[in-house]
Amino acid sequence: MFGKKRQNPAHAIDEDVFDQKYFKEQRELMIRAYDGMNILRMILENHPQVRCLDIDIPHYLREGKIWTY
Repeated sequence: MFGKKRQNPAHAIDEDVFDQKYFKEQRELMIRAYDGMNILRMILENHPQVRCLDIDIPHYLREGKIWTY
């Protein structure tokens, strides 16, 4: 989805265009990236060798409340 955006126009010279769709696409990309990192964090947090260490995970990481602008 996001990979093909730059293939053709990567070296073209165009006028700058303001469009709200770019902010929406950036927000969606950031949310997807955060979700991936959060899943990886949860997988590592629940590994048996980590759980026995009794490490306290901060509440803001567990809740996953982020501001995406």
